[in-house]
Amino acid sequence: MTQHIESHHRRRSIDVSDECPTRAIRHRLQNIHVATPAADVEYLIRDAVNTRRALGHAEWTREREDEAVRFALWEHAENFALYAYVMSSHVTDCRSPSKAAP
Repeated sequence: MTQHIESHHRRRSIDVSDECPTRAIRHRLQNIHVATPAADVEYLIRDAVNTRRALGHAEWTREREDEAVRFALWEHAENFALYAYVMSSHVTDCRSPSKAAP
């Protein structure tokens, strides 16, 4: 089975298998800055997968690893889209009412 995940920022949706650890990936992404390069995000996920393999988790096939990276990059782009939206759309005029433009 697959999970269909919709974008909240007018981006393409993504389909991933139920075996893709989306919650764990989202948790990892919460701890990195939205401007982190995609190559660093990919390294973070592949490094975690290699650690799991070293601990004997044979279920991490190359296909599953690639899917996890694909989801992580998609989710990271979602986080960046949210950041860009908040920073550009919700800027308020901080000037005092007496100095506001007519």
